[in-house]
Amino acid sequence: RRNFLRYLKAVVPELPERVALVDLGYSGTIQKHLQAIFDHEGIRCKTHGMYFVTGSGIRKIQARGIVAEGFLGDNGQPLGIAHSFMRSPELVEQCLMCPIGSTLDYDEHGQPILGDQSLPAYQLEEIARVQAGVLDFASRFSRLRHPSPWPPNTNSPTS
Repeated sequence: RRNFLRYLKAVVPELPERVALVDLGYSGTIQKHLQAIFDHEGIRCKTHGMYFVTGSGIRKIQARGIVAEGFLGDNGQPLGIAHSFMRSPELVEQCLMCPIGSTLDYDEHGQPILGDQSLPAYQLEEIARVQAGVLDFASRFSRLRHPSPWPPNTNSPTS
């Protein structure tokens, strides 16, 4: 816990009264533990969880006064969407991965200790292509929704 707090202090020197925790979702386990660290250490900061999907298990942390909400599905509703997603989230999780290993711990200087990246190179390349496609779609969609009066940037890969 102390090493994590060193890391947090280096990244965010002064915590605000409320911080957003953005994650894919489900039951808010990371948010629950982060809030417990803040409370235990006397850090006056509340977490606000913003998730892609939350299941009914999120109610456990909400009952403790922790704010958590889902975008596509919230508290397991609408049932069809939330259940379909939570039954097999692996594809979406893989598409959101970064090309480094998971954080395992923090050293005495507050630096993250990362696990090995176990995905083969071809899979990392496929993930990068999916992520590039998502960014391209978002850029194009944004331009359709909010046309710019400025000429397009022809140096951009999404132009």
